[in-house]
Amino acid sequence: DMKEKVIDIPKTGTIEHKTGDFVRITMKKTMGTQAVVYGYFIPFVLLIATLLTAENLTKDEGIAGLAAIGILAPYYAGLFLFRNLLKKKFSFNIENA
Repeated sequence: DMKEKVIDIPKTGTIEHKTGDFVRITMKKTMGTQAVVYGYFIPFVLLIATLLTAENLTKDEGIAGLAAIGILAPYYAGLFLFRNLLKKKFSFNIENA
């Protein structure tokens, strides 16, 4: 992805970087996998589990669908509330290009 993005990277080492310097931003591969799990896999499992459970309990597909979508709001709200903790967990490194 070649879009311009703003990433906060803690300063480590003694190398000074200026605006406009070409650098390489890296992160551990496992952090990418964890991001996919938090952003896609867990919400998908919650959605399907809620849909099936609500369908069995209510026998109404409309209510089951709304419940399944509704369960995602608290999940993503929780991710938002813990964003500072997640920022510490998902850290980036800077290297000279």
